[in-house]
Amino acid sequence: MSKSLDPNVPGPSKAFGQYDLAPTTDRCINCEESKKIIGTITLGNRTGPICVKCFNAYQNKNET
Repeated sequence: MSKSLDPNVPGPSKAFGQYDLAPTTDRCINCEESKKIIGTITLGNRTGPICVKCFNAYQNKNET
């Protein structure tokens, strides 16, 4: 039986963090809602998972 791979998930050889191998739903450290997590981030002295929406907002804030 062949397992089809999710195109949104990078190959195991390209994975570096715990959220790289499979899309995960967890509580975001920024908005504190349960959403799809893209990675981890450190805000002040707190480290935790960050959702896609907050991650994109954080990137756009730093570009300007």
